[in-house]
Amino acid sequence: MDLLPKTKSVLVGSRLILTKVNEDGTTARHHDGTTAMQFRYMIVPDSEADATSDRYSEGLSASQALLGHLLGDIVEIALDDQPIRVRVQSID
Repeated sequence: MDLLPKTKSVLVGSRLILTKVNEDGTTARHHDGTTAMQFRYMIVPDSEADATSDRYSEGLSASQALLGHLLGDIVEIALDDQPIRVRVQSID
């Protein structure tokens, strides 16, 4: 059951927290088994991209896949040419 309100969508300029999810939709955990695998991702215009600051170009395939999705959605993206499934955990 999805308890997150789906009122915001991902746009250029959105600051996201993404949680990696397993094939079955459960939250992926670090090797310690207790901490969810989360990361920050901000979609910015191409000229403002800086991966070291978690600012990713709107032109990247991962950014394109995220655009328009809602809070709580599970999206398949490619990072470093590796497909992963992520849940949009937070949109600011």
